Amino acid sequence: MAACPKNKLVVYKICVKPPTKAVLAEMLETEAAAQEIELGMDMDHVPDRAWMIIALATLNPEHEIFSKSYQPAIAERGLAANQIFVSNADGFFTGQPRLTKLSDLKVKAASCFTKQEKLQIMMEKEKARIERANQRLD
Repeated sequence: MAACPKNKLVVYKICVKPPTKAVLAEMLETEAAAQEIELGMDMDHVPDRAWMIIALATLNPEHEIFSKSYQPAIAERGLAANQIFVSNADGFFTGQPRLTKLSDLKVKAASCFTKQEKLQIMMEKEKARIERANQRLD
């Protein structure tokens, strides 16, 4: 029989960096099985993250994902290690200023062109947009 706690028994905790839905569902299923509670959820159709975090906090407020130091594994976040790190074996990135925002990168890229080149690029983009619109009409 599935359990449904009363509203005053529900625990709300903050999870700074939640794991993926699949990992969160496994954690919730494990915690419920340890307390002999049937959730009535199948692994193919899991609830959203917010619900699972509240359910996990209600079952175990001291779970590891609620600690400040919790970091989901790279595999949990769906990223491959080669997508995160770039090799600097040739020294290309050595001595480069660190750009903290994408807008900094756009400004730096845009400043490489003269005013005439910028206008030419804008005209080419506009021509391409018009051509795509005409193709859709045909």
